[in-house]
Formats: sequence, structure tokens, C-alpha cells
Amino acid sequence: MKRVKKIVVAATFAVVLALCLLCSCTGKMYGIKEYDATPTQFAYDVDDSIAFNDIFDSPVDNKSRGFRGETYITLGRNEAYPGSGEPYLKKLEKEYDRLQSDGIKLMQVYVYLIEYYNTDIPQSAFDQLTDYLEEFTKRDIKILLRFAYETYDGQKKGPRTKDIQRHCLQLKGYIEKNAELFDRSVYAAQMGLIGLWGEGHGSAHRLDVYKVAQAFADMIPEDVPLMVRTPQMLEAMPHDLQSRFGMHEDYVIGFDDPWVAIATTDKKYQSVINKCKYAVTDGEMPWGRANVSIDGINLTGVVKTCVDFGMTSFSLAHNYTEEGEHYLKKWQTEFLTEEALIKNKFPYNPALLVDGKISGFDYLKYHLGY
Repeated sequence: MKRVKKIVVAATFAVVLALCLLCSCTGKMYGIKEYDATPTQFAYDVDDSIAFNDIFDSPVDNKSRGFRGETYITLGRNEAYPGSGEPYLKKLEKEYDRLQSDGIKLMQVYVYLIEYYNTDIPQSAFDQLTDYLEEFTKRDIKILLRFAYETYDGQKKGPRTKDIQRHCLQLKGYIEKNAELFDRSVYAAQMGLIGLWGEGHGSAHRLDVYKVAQAFADMIPEDVPLMVRTPQMLEAMPHDLQSRFGMHEDYVIGFDDPWVAIATTDKKYQSVINKCKYAVTDGEMPWGRANVSIDGINLTGVVKTCVDFGMTSFSLAHNYTEEGEHYLKKWQTEFLTEEALIKNKFPYNPALLVDGKISGFDYLKYHLGY
């Protein structure tokens, strides 16, 4: 146990240090613009005309919100996650089949560019990407898109800032050429590109977040929601780009911890969650297989994080039924009462309660994005 704790502490320190170095490379911190706690206007009209009487009539076909799956493709190879050896279409089919009964309409897709980390992306890779995007449209699935390169600590191969800029310019041309397909298949995009799994830390080379953000924002059409991983990355954006970005919190555990994006006790917490209410945000729990060393995860805490950040989607790939049954599966039979919802100031639709309560799983399923 002591050995595990030492490893966790060391890993935590490494992540914090990496984030500090990541932020320092930008040379300037812009700060997060101040937002009111509650938006007073929206970019699009809100449709509140949908009426239903109980949970069985609730809308579940919205491709812009709810639970999502997760899959991968490594361009230039017939491989899903780099080094896995698993064909990428086989991985897609496996994850789709596993979660189809839950009615998912979203899939987070990692597109790994490590094969071309220091060269141009060839036309063959773009053709591969086109065929891959078509696979999602066939299944009526929208994509939460993230481009990434690196996947393990100590990786020697990785892009430099100029490589990412070059790839973003190539990808911009590809997206413009395939605008109709991109619009049909992609719902939102996470900046990714930097560090392990595109989460902003552990890069082989020091990267300029500001320049990467500019290249990424220029690459993605303006009507597509964008996200970054941490408040520090958000602060590294110039103010004229911040309005396009929300956040993705990829370590939702329901309590403060060095691995979460921002602690509830942080003086900037309120500013960050206010900002997120004006943007598209999403999140995920850590993998279920990693939870043996995580104590204190509870339903109320996780829901609070989702509510505070105004999350639009939440991963059903993590901590559900991968390699066993985990928290999200258990929360199908753990309930939030109406009294608990009111006490914790969680928004809810009374029509979705059964006998004055709703399972934690169903609360997330039906309230994400609303």
C-alpha cells in the first residue's frame, strides 16, 4: 500500500509539474474573462416546446448531448489505439455493440497522428479518415473529435509546435474540402494535440499552447464547439478566442484531488464554472479498472461536478462495464431523491422522477445538456 501511495504521489507531482511547464511555455497568461453565473442570452434559440409526462416519453435521440462511447484510429495503420494491434474498425464495432443498448448517439473519437509526427500527412491518410467518418454516419452517431499524438510516458517521438501548425493547416484544407461530411459526422472538437492522449501534459517537446490554440481554432469551422483540458490552457488563450472554448474535465471523481482540473476551493473555481456555462463542456470518470486506489467517489459529488460545469456529454466508456462493472453501472440502482436534488440545487425535471426519486444513472442520462 505504501508503495502504491508513493507511486501516486510521484505521478501527481509529475502531472502538476508538466502543467506548470506547459503554461510557462506560452510566455503570457491572459486570464479568464469574467462571466455572470447564469447566461442571459444564447447563440441559438432554446426550444422548450417538447412536452412529456414521464420518463418513458423523454427525448433520447438528441445527437448533441448525453452519454457517449469512445474509440480510436491511428492514421496510416490498420490500428485503433497506437500499439494495440487491434484493427480500428473492429474496435469501433466492439464499442458500438457494447453501448448500443444504452442508446448512445455520441462517440468520442481519438485520431492519432503519431505516424506523421514530423512529416506531412499524406493523401492516403486523409482517404482513410474519410472512410472512417462515413462509418459513423452509417450508424447515425455524432463524433466528439480529438486529434492526438503521444500515448505513453517517456515517448521520444512527438511533434514540435511547427509540426502541429503544419498538420492543422493540412487538416483545415481537408475539412473545407469535405465540409458536408464533417458537418454530418462531427458534433464538437477537443483541442488535444498536446501531450499524452492530447491532455496537455507529458509532451516529448515543449510546445507553445498559444500557437497551437490559434492553429486549432483556425482549423475547425466556427460553428463547431471547441474545448480544452484545463483552466490553465484556457487562460493561455487570447480573449478573442476564449469565447469559442469550453472545457473537458477528464477526471470526474466528485471531490478535490490534485488530478482534477480545478479544485472547488480554488479562488478561480467560480470563474471557471461560470465560463463553462457559456460553452459546450463534457467530462468523464477515470477508467473503472483504476478505481481500486480511489476512495471517496460518490454519486452526489460526481453529479455536482457535472452540474457545476454544465456538462453536455459524459463518457459511458469509462467506469461503466469495461472489464467488469463499475460506478456508473452501480448507480443504475443508487437513487437521488427529490429532497436530495433540491438540497444540492441540482436542476431536474419532476416528470422524470418515479416515486419521488431517480437513479443516478438516469439523472445523468436525461439531464446532461439540458
